[in-house]
Amino acid sequence: MEKSLKNLWVISIIITQQLAFLSNASHSRKNIVPAFYVFGDSTVDPGNNNNINAHAKANVFPYGIDFNNCSTGRFTNGKTFADLIAIMLGLPMPPPYLGVSKSERYQVATGFNYASGSCGILNSTRARIYDLGARKFVITGIGQIGCIPISVTRTPFSQNCNEVVNQMVKPYSDKLPAKLEELQTQLSHSLFIILDTYNFFQKIRISPKNFGFKNVFDSCVQGGKPCANRKEYYFYDLVHPTEATNKVFANECFNGRELCFPHNIKKMIHAH
Repeated sequence: MEKSLKNLWVISIIITQQLAFLSNASHSRKNIVPAFYVFGDSTVDPGNNNNINAHAKANVFPYGIDFNNCSTGRFTNGKTFADLIAIMLGLPMPPPYLGVSKSERYQVATGFNYASGSCGILNSTRARIYDLGARKFVITGIGQIGCIPISVTRTPFSQNCNEVVNQMVKPYSDKLPAKLEELQTQLSHSLFIILDTYNFFQKIRISPKNFGFKNVFDSCVQGGKPCANRKEYYFYDLVHPTEATNKVFANECFNGRELCFPHNIKKMIHAH
């Protein structure tokens, strides 16, 4: 199989996803794919927005407090979902494309991260990617946007998701499998797996302690300051997940059976 067919591409196409993972891998682990490319929004942006005129930026405190206490532009306290998947693959975390000079870009052989906070997706993306050699894709569905802290309905005695918002976005995740099955038929030798964030978050929401969380409704950042028990929070700010959440999602999609289907990333890598 030619090298381009072995590359793994993770595409995060939704503006407000909830993602995460647990990894026992290290940077010294032998890489199991030659390259890893990421397209997405703020949930996987490693700092591209630092270099463009955009309102969505995360290169200030308290972002990055658990990333060597450095605000790199990641919209979380530590590593993103994409960072953790790269580590599991035995690859360097793909650098932000706009953070690498034009002269140095040709020296990067293990992939780039093109994600940009508040970005959208074009109809031409499928052809901006397949024709360039991508064959294996991880596509994320829309999460329960009605459950992010900025959307939650609060009373003195309860916190509840905005189910009106959830029901507005649910059809996307419901229809995504059939669309990807159609694409897989049209695009020779392609393989797609879906990251079902909508239903997986529901499991976390029902039994948060099973995943190590004590709080799945509030932002860890309060009054501009991060909470001390960040590993117990699902959300870091009003929209984005903590590194702890990203670890749960990453580990499950890479090795597990409940988040990604029809199989996990590990099985997809070895599929022909």
